[in-house]
Amino acid sequence: SNTLLATRRNYKAVSNLCTAQATKIRSLKRDIERIESISNHDKRDTEALEKARRRLKDYEEELVRLRAGTERSYERIKELEDSISERELQIKEMDEKEDSLMSKLRGVNLARASIEDKLNKATRELEALN
Repeated sequence: SNTLLATRRNYKAVSNLCTAQATKIRSLKRDIERIESISNHDKRDTEALEKARRRLKDYEEELVRLRAGTERSYERIKELEDSISERELQIKEMDEKEDSLMSKLRGVNLARASIEDKLNKATRELEALN
């Protein structure tokens, strides 16, 4: 259960990172478009444009990795939820078996008490005869 909660928190954190990366990518694309529109194509502008393109590529690659991590986290959450459901079912079955065994044990204890009573009664009758 703690693992599932931690995995959910990690999933949300990665999801938030994906959103932030997507925002950065949109911002960089706007910057590139702005640079391209006002650029006189001198060396400094060209270098700034190339730098922005490299950053954009890096952010896009990071976004792909983060999304893959998000998918793995989501799959792990599903696996953990399935595992928890399976274990809850096993616990329920064990509880039912335990209830059945306890019921049988109560029956055995009642039978033992009855036999002890009969034995005690028979012992008293024998002692009375002696």
